[in-house]
Amino acid sequence: MNKQRTKVMIGVVMSGILLSGGYAYAQGVGNLVTLPSVFPLDEGGGGWTIGTYPVMRDPDGPAWIKTLTGADGQSIVAEPGQIFHLIENLIVCPSLGWTDWHEQILTPGWDWVWQEPVPPLFYVNGQPAPGLVMVHTPGNGSVGGSVDFYFDELPPGTQVSIRKTLQYNDTTGALFVGHVQIKEYPTPEPATLGFLALSGLVFLRRARV
Repeated sequence: MNKQRTKVMIGVVMSGILLSGGYAYAQGVGNLVTLPSVFPLDEGGGGWTIGTYPVMRDPDGPAWIKTLTGADGQSIVAEPGQIFHLIENLIVCPSLGWTDWHEQILTPGWDWVWQEPVPPLFYVNGQPAPGLVMVHTPGNGSVGGSVDFYFDELPPGTQVSIRKTLQYNDTTGALFVGHVQIKEYPTPEPATLGFLALSGLVFLRRARV
């Protein structure tokens, strides 16, 4: 009984620490000023191949907002159901490793899709990332889908290749004309950490019962 009480108290303390931390946990990209933000469609029109770019994880850095455009910076023209590849080649740098990577489509009507069974989408030095876990959250009427990758820590200097497929999913039959924006960053947002803390606390309380 005393051990269970101790576990519950630890859960309470950890929840308080994480939830009170606020945006101290909203880590992002530290070398954003050196990175491009607009990416025209590849020749041939099948999608976007980006990089190779070094990405610095920074406790105080913002997210990297990528704007995907049509050829020569013009608007993308997409029919409902049309798919495009998005291949991103990055380097972990310079002193902080990564344990996760997050991508949120900011443009409504767009989502991530892949074949079944899902192939590895996150590669390190040419091989599937060790310990890879992927979480996909479908989009809704106000925002596109998101995908979160979790893996064993990648040290600085690691070559990363992220291979995904984007699809325009408008159900009204309307043609898409415009640009697609994606928010990317290498560490969890505060809400994610708070949720994990509360989940752990609920688990501990159930164990006590």
